[in-house]
Amino acid sequence: MFRRVNQPSGPADRIPPALRARLDAARDALLSVHKALLDFERARYERTMGPIESAGRLLQLVIHDPWFAWLHPMTELVVQIDELVTAKEPVTPGAAEALLEQAKQMFNPAEGEGDEFQDHYHEAMQQTPAVVLAHAEALRRLAGSA
Repeated sequence: MFRRVNQPSGPADRIPPALRARLDAARDALLSVHKALLDFERARYERTMGPIESAGRLLQLVIHDPWFAWLHPMTELVVQIDELVTAKEPVTPGAAEALLEQAKQMFNPAEGEGDEFQDHYHEAMQQTPAVVLAHAEALRRLAGSA
């Protein structure tokens, strides 16, 4: 659903390489979990509403249908990271660190204690091994980029 954003390297880099690596790791972690969550939610949707006939229809549902709205915070965080690394202005470490902290908080599923995203994330982890595996890998990626 998302393409990797390529940025030329060289003396004009606006993001220190170590910080860029951490942002890339966070983005990859988010996308991995997002894919697992999307697969989980698609299966739930199809059990209730019937088959989704195409990838285009799925995309429209993910964007517009309230059923999938709980996934939007993760999607939006990926977009914010992409915008940061492709911005023409120099990147402040504080802006990058804020996004990295948001990514860490995103991987905190909590039943009944968190927001809608965290509640759904917790439910997905209870029901789908693929989500648990993606979550564990995401935590490993984030820890390795600290």
